[in-house]
Amino acid sequence: MAMAMDFLRFLADTRRLLDWSPGENVSDLMYIALSHESCDLDSVVSTLAIAYLRFKNRGLLEHSFLPVLNMLRRDYPTKTEVRFLLEQHRITQDGHLVFRDDVPECLLLRCRFILVNHHVSPFHYCAEEVYDYRAFQGDAARLPIYCQRVMYPMRACASLITERYADKT
Repeated sequence: MAMAMDFLRFLADTRRLLDWSPGENVSDLMYIALSHESCDLDSVVSTLAIAYLRFKNRGLLEHSFLPVLNMLRRDYPTKTEVRFLLEQHRITQDGHLVFRDDVPECLLLRCRFILVNHHVSPFHYCAEEVYDYRAFQGDAARLPIYCQRVMYPMRACASLITERYADKT
């Protein structure tokens, strides 16, 4: 139960990051874990999980991790499967989730990105990690050379994230 409360607290606390600005410390970075635009169950769960995993394993660095659902807030009610599962775990739209239209443009321009369940993105230029089970689309992706790519042919992105959790235990 403590892990569940810690996760819920993490999600609730991420909303304060919408006002984030870089500090004087060079290691003070913000990472946005950005889901696929489909915001299907695999994409949403994977995005929330990898942001939390990176937050829990950040070491001595002062990095912040903000999971963002790559959809408009007003469209969330149409995601019945996602809503059902998250509500079963007391994760609410207004108390725990951040949507694309919640994030100010100036914040998007100052952050690093963790692309979840996709690798072709308008934020390719500052992507540092990619988790995707699809084949790499080199012509469209244009990811930086330093970007860590966790890309294996699997049936779901959640499988890739589960492997990351297993590696941390």
